[in-house]
Amino acid sequence: MEKLELRLESLAQAIKTLEKSLEVIQKPQHDELYIFLRDSVIQRFEYSIDGFWKFLKLYIQENQHIVIEFANPRETLRIASTLNILTPEDMDILLKGVRHRNLTSHIYNEKRAEEIYSAIPQYHKVMKKIVKNIQL
Repeated sequence: MEKLELRLESLAQAIKTLEKSLEVIQKPQHDELYIFLRDSVIQRFEYSIDGFWKFLKLYIQENQHIVIEFANPRETLRIASTLNILTPEDMDILLKGVRHRNLTSHIYNEKRAEEIYSAIPQYHKVMKKIVKNIQL
């Protein structure tokens, strides 16, 4: 249980850093500072969503006693949905977030960066809600 608590604490901190960067970035799109901050938000999103699904996997294994053999984000989210940890709407949003996360590791594209950035507040909101709902 201690490992799960540490993971939850680490995940909560990651989501908090994402939240802080979303609060700071209120600049026009053509400003170099905006671009720098936007890219920072995207990077914080990457480690937040990665930590989120890995925490869910551990939470399911330790609290539901279900072994997730093929540990990947989609399978973990699917199982979390069947256990009612995620609503169907939460799952759809987070699956889109995982797809966006996978796109961030490919070649840089300004249009794609804006698309991903504009969706991050929705991903943040869902991750934060789920973390708040999970009681250890």
